[in-house]
Amino acid sequence: MKKHLPWISILILSLVVHFAYFGHPRETVFDEVHFGKFVSGYFTHEYFFDIHPPLGKLILSGAGYMTGFQPGFSFGQIGEAFPDSAFLWLRLFPTVAGTLLPVVIFLLALELGFSKTAATGAGLLIVFESALLVQSRFMLLDAFLLLFGLSG
Repeated sequence: MKKHLPWISILILSLVVHFAYFGHPRETVFDEVHFGKFVSGYFTHEYFFDIHPPLGKLILSGAGYMTGFQPGFSFGQIGEAFPDSAFLWLRLFPTVAGTLLPVVIFLLALELGFSKTAATGAGLLIVFESALLVQSRFMLLDAFLLLFGLSG
């Protein structure tokens, strides 16, 4: 158990940090106006032009599909209030990806030859990195990109 204590501690701390105030604010933030429209487009089968690879948007759409998301909210402008709590399911998977990222950084640091103390420090720095925290708390794709890229 002592062998696993650093990464378990990092994971628990990351869960607390990422899920504190989960769902706040209850309105469209930043690029959620775009990615929300893409998710709705997958549901309605309407054509939309997108220059980005589809994996992250398909993960968000899959979350919506599994939870009964119904397109209808316009995602028209930043600051527009969500009509119900369905948006929480669309924010869940990026938040989970952001939660796992510090553990991946810890394991990557160990793989690069860092000491367990240094790897723990690297993981803790990622837990409290505010830019990554913000990016992973909303319906955005950066958390997926970082998690999958660094895991690879």
